Amino acid sequence: MTLGTGRGATKMGDREQLPQHAAPAEQDEPRSEPAAYTTLRGRKVHPGEPGRRLWAVFVVGVAVLGLLAWGVNSRIGDLRAEQLLGREWERALSLANAVDARIGMQLVRLRSVPNVLSQESQIVAALVREGADVQPNSAQLAAYRELLAADERLRALEQRLEVMVREFNVDQLWVLNAAGDCIASGGFPLEGRATGVNFADRDYFRMAMRGHVGRQSAVGRTTGVLSIYYAAPVLAKGQMLGVVVAKIEARQLNSLLPERGVFVTDELGVVVASGDAEVLLKSLPGAKALALSRGELRMRYQRETLDSVPLRPAATSLASLPGAEGVAGLAHVGERKSLFVLANSASQADFMQIWVLREVSELGRLREEGWQTFLLALLAGTSLWSAIVLAYAYRRRNAHWRREMRRVNGELFKLSEQLRVQGRYDALTRSASRVYFLDELGGALRRALRSGQPCALAVLDVDGFKAVNDSHGTAVGDAALVELTRRCMALLRSTDLFGRLEGEEFAVLMPDTGRAGALELAERLRACIAAEDCMCSEVEV
Repeated sequence: MTLGTGRGATKMGDREQLPQHAAPAEQDEPRSEPAAYTTLRGRKVHPGEPGRRLWAVFVVGVAVLGLLAWGVNSRIGDLRAEQLLGREWERALSLANAVDARIGMQLVRLRSVPNVLSQESQIVAALVREGADVQPNSAQLAAYRELLAADERLRALEQRLEVMVREFNVDQLWVLNAAGDCIASGGFPLEGRATGVNFADRDYFRMAMRGHVGRQSAVGRTTGVLSIYYAAPVLAKGQMLGVVVAKIEARQLNSLLPERGVFVTDELGVVVASGDAEVLLKSLPGAKALALSRGELRMRYQRETLDSVPLRPAATSLASLPGAEGVAGLAHVGERKSLFVLANSASQADFMQIWVLREVSELGRLREEGWQTFLLALLAGTSLWSAIVLAYAYRRRNAHWRREMRRVNGELFKLSEQLRVQGRYDALTRSASRVYFLDELGGALRRALRSGQPCALAVLDVDGFKAVNDSHGTAVGDAALVELTRRCMALLRSTDLFGRLEGEEFAVLMPDTGRAGALELAERLRACIAAEDCMCSEVEV
């Protein structure tokens, strides 16, 4: 297709020269004992008086040096504490984001399961028989289950769901009609089957029936297990026929939590996964769940009240942590006097939030070191030279940290540039990403408009790719896309750009190419792909 047209210096006062005054001569002192006095500037001074004054000056000097040493030591201690807390904060943030990414991948996989099953012919057929206007079941649960069990097609569907539970590595699957009644289920224990139970009050059902991806964390109505749910609507001929639901137990996420202080909360701020079982189903301070009524809590979490995680903000004179908002930041846990950092993730894991609670145990060591430093500074501060040496060491340490900060900032800048470059390529096929391709396309069109030279764009779509995914799985489909990209890029010029727009849709940007050249290249690409089959994991595609 041818297209036209970025603190101050230590302030020291001048050394004070104390006036020396001669003591008045005692009136009763006989002149025959001049050896007991010293004449100083025309005055007689008792031999012990200069010593007493020097002692007084020494005591006052020690007191001044003590105050100076205490002030300097307190400031250094605060700086070291802030630096320590900053490092722990960055480590906690990094850990939270890493766990967030792993859990996000798990939830993306779970989210895709009902989307795939919503196209399953057996499920669609079963919901077509139920109809879009079906009314909620009014019979007893046992009688309704017997009625459903009498349908051979529903029994076959339940057997199929049992198989798909293992295939998709989920805990349970079930199908709900438009009224919210479960007509088939798989993966449930016999005493906790979902078949026949109505789930119309669940948030995931309501969201799915509105055409969205349903999601929710809740305690299972029949199993009593804290779980994570995803649901997808089933449509036929424009009618909303029902919902397919996939569930994993929340404890599955515990294996993705690397240490005890890492936990996961849902969108209401309730802990749904943690290595510490004592905090499960407890809410964070100020969480949205605390505003729910008893009925709403009972419906979702099967309890009428929620205890709070024993966290409280830490009152400290230290500088606040960068980016800390809400309950995140410095905190105390229960009655413990230790200081903790509480960091949360950037929320990539869908509706989940990852939290990392880490105790800063080295603060106690810093306090002990602070007292030792104070005593050493007080002893060393009996002379001006010691004060100068301490000031020099203090300034040098600050300069060292500034250099370190500049070095770290430089490394972060380089890393940022590397990430920006990596964002240009598709993670699977290593072809140009959608954003980068469209940006280059816009630039090519502008250049073509200015120069009057032709510019061509070819859009490629892989026929039957959904059938490959459905028949052989997404791993084979991904391998096929990689092979297709390799073949296509081998035929392109260095000036051409091959990019992946989405899914199995690709495009080729051909600057300075007219209609005939574009058609010829497109035909060569088609012929190259059609020339031989693609072998992906011993599967011929």
